Amino acid sequence: MVDAGDWSGAQPYEDAKGPFFMDAMAMLNYDAATVGEREFNYGYKLFLDQAAKRKLVIVQANLRDKASGKLLFKPYILKKKQGVTVAIAGLISRTIPLGVAQDSTIVDDPLATAQKLVPEMRKKAQVVVLLAHMGRVDAEDLASQVPGIDVLVVGHHPGLVLTSRKLASTVSVASGEQGQNIGETFIDCDGGKCTAREGKVTILMPEVGERADIAQLSKKLEDAVNDKNRHMNQTNLATATTPHPGAPHYLGQDACVSCHQPQYEQWRTTAHAHAFDTLVKQSKDATPECVQCHVTGWTKPGGFVSSASSGGMSNVQCEVCHGMGTAHDMFSAKPAAPPESLCVSCHNPTNDPSWNYSAKLAKVVH
Repeated sequence: MVDAGDWSGAQPYEDAKGPFFMDAMAMLNYDAATVGEREFNYGYKLFLDQAAKRKLVIVQANLRDKASGKLLFKPYILKKKQGVTVAIAGLISRTIPLGVAQDSTIVDDPLATAQKLVPEMRKKAQVVVLLAHMGRVDAEDLASQVPGIDVLVVGHHPGLVLTSRKLASTVSVASGEQGQNIGETFIDCDGGKCTAREGKVTILMPEVGERADIAQLSKKLEDAVNDKNRHMNQTNLATATTPHPGAPHYLGQDACVSCHQPQYEQWRTTAHAHAFDTLVKQSKDATPECVQCHVTGWTKPGGFVSSASSGGMSNVQCEVCHGMGTAHDMFSAKPAAPPESLCVSCHNPTNDPSWNYSAKLAKVVH
């Protein structure tokens, strides 16, 4: 069990995410993980302390402390799996900004590091796994230049690859982001010689089920993040979304219903009309990555800010599909049916894996 980095939060209100994922990885018996830039959002010394308290094994071979010149983490570890010795190492790209840790760290050239490190690991292990927080292009370019890597696990916006890519003797795998998939890589070993065969990704749909202890930990995190964000920056956000006189802005469903009563009544029967309630029930009604697809005009002029200050813009109303009400004269003569390109801004493979435009359109058309 390994991870290629960027599990910590990206926003100030998400500071609880890093410790949460470290706790979860400990509960799931992860063998090792490497780090991405998000792990240093609150300073690398805090991260080091949090990881040490949880005894999380971090591997990172080209990231050093600027003052001492020493590596921040172990370059690699050796693990015995079913009688096979596996070496697991981590690398990070030099082109990825490390935020608040930028001035206190040094990132060595990952290619030069790998060229020195991989032969050393090969002498000790039958299988070499590289956790490369470098993006797909750079990671696969490195693997093509450094023989001896059996499995390349790609991090830093790697995309979702349902089946592995073969690069000479290296299998390149990536299981997407947001923890919604799990990747498996298969290695054949015979007489002490091991060959990486293939990797595949399983999407964690509801039928997969969940572990009660992990679900409880996850719910605790989601509630904490949601509550913290609800109380943050509401004044600034409200100011940013207050429309200037005469500028385009959202009006809300009440402005539409006076002329479009039949369409409004049909809309009320759809899931769009109750979209925000689903977040309230799950305590995610202030979590930005969720809210933006369950309200109208999120962070835009006249749009939704919070349920307390702009409850009238809750749910997926008319203007989400048909444009700002102040631009009505411009779009009223155009075809009314929204294109699929508009729908998939929210109904994407991550949020809605079973999305089918024709089938879903029939449920909302009016």
